[in-house]
Amino acid sequence: LKLIREFFNELNEKNVEYCHFKSNIRLSESVNGITDLDLLVSQNKQIIFKEILHKYSIKQIIPPKHKDYKYIEHYVGFDEESGKIVHFHVHYRFRTGKHLLKDYFIPLEDILLCNAVYDDRYSIIKIPPKHIQLAIFIMRIAVKTNIKQIFKNKYVFPKHIHEELDFLIKNTDLDDFKRFNIGNPK
Repeated sequence: LKLIREFFNELNEKNVEYCHFKSNIRLSESVNGITDLDLLVSQNKQIIFKEILHKYSIKQIIPPKHKDYKYIEHYVGFDEESGKIVHFHVHYRFRTGKHLLKDYFIPLEDILLCNAVYDDRYSIIKIPPKHIQLAIFIMRIAVKTNIKQIFKNKYVFPKHIHEELDFLIKNTDLDDFKRFNIGNPK
């Protein structure tokens, strides 16, 4: 979409630290306005980021109280060429948890932002390297999952969880994953 191309080109030109940090298996759907974009943005670049949102008439929406979380904001923009609405989930801190309960802050912002690379398919959008995506995915799923049910073989992961895990494993250099150390991420 033109809106997404221009928006991300501007973020990159202005050196805004960001990355599309989760669910990159569905990045093609995100850049085509089918599903939302999940961006992690440096708190230090929040002002310029919001100026760019404003430049492209991307408006903040306030979610209902039960879906309103500190350090997460929601925006929508309109792509005039396609007539599609684009939804941005903007995170300024890495926050995760069960559905409708984002109650865990995990201090991974620097790891995600400092290691972000341009996506192979969409060369204007920065994402974490695959081995970091896999580590983050495992953490996110562990936080959302009832461990007792897993050990009792009573927990069935939804299909999209299996698909994303398979995607990440197939596209990750597992040696990089094994060497990855949260305390020393390089």
